Amino acid sequence: MIAKMFLVDAFVDGPFSGGRAAVVLLRHFGQEALLQNLAAEIGTPMTVYALRHDGAFITRYFTPKSEVSAAGNYAALAAAHVLFDTALTPSTQPVRLLGHGGEMSVSKSRDPEDGRLVIAVPRRPMEPRSYLKTLTEALALAEGDILAAGEAPAGTRLIYLKNMELLKNIPSGRCLLTSRPQALTLSAPLNAEDSPGYALRHFAYPAEAAEMSINLDEQAPLALFWGRKLGLSRLQARLMAPRSGLLWADLAARPDSVLISGRVTTVFKADPALKELTGDIRLDLLTGLAP
Repeated sequence: MIAKMFLVDAFVDGPFSGGRAAVVLLRHFGQEALLQNLAAEIGTPMTVYALRHDGAFITRYFTPKSEVSAAGNYAALAAAHVLFDTALTPSTQPVRLLGHGGEMSVSKSRDPEDGRLVIAVPRRPMEPRSYLKTLTEALALAEGDILAAGEAPAGTRLIYLKNMELLKNIPSGRCLLTSRPQALTLSAPLNAEDSPGYALRHFAYPAEAAEMSINLDEQAPLALFWGRKLGLSRLQARLMAPRSGLLWADLAARPDSVLISGRVTTVFKADPALKELTGDIRLDLLTGLAP
């Protein structure tokens, strides 16, 4: 059933940073319980399974506890990185990932020197909401500390703060409590000495993983807001978390979408040994996979 497994970091900001994901290349999908048990055994925040299908790849995404939607999932970049790296898809063409929540297309940057992968996310601004006063009180902020508040397309509440000091100083515990029942992302403009852009912190209650990583669905409204506020069409975004993350947003390339790009690193790859996972795989079927 399984050909190879990889441990990959997506949207890296240096060694051992970014979102951790396991990428598992399949010859066919096995039983659902087996996919879930393997994701729990691997233990990364996200495990993505990829199976070639009609010029594209069917993908399924699992946390250690449950299957989740492909929409907005940072592990899509991890899967695309492996598919490019193993030459299962040509480096000159986008890789198409088909999953619950829709299709995603990931391509290599036109500049081979920067080593980024690029994914287009729909150009959807946040939906304004009337809970600004409630959030100000819940986060113990003063009136005027929050520039705006609203909702991302996937339902995460977005809070835009006046400066980085506010973003850094709000206690994590308070943010986590405020994130129930809806996930919460706070952002602020980067300081003048940094590259132009914004920083963010993300919280979801209850937190299944110690680290909360980049959600692609949120980046379009975040980039659109800060792009207008700062007068920029290209921004850098930094995730402030135990494992930091780094991405770039391009607002000018396409009228209907925001291009989100980031670097991806393979930490290691392995050939699984458990007979229940590999007993039906013949070596002659692994043609095209990198050794």
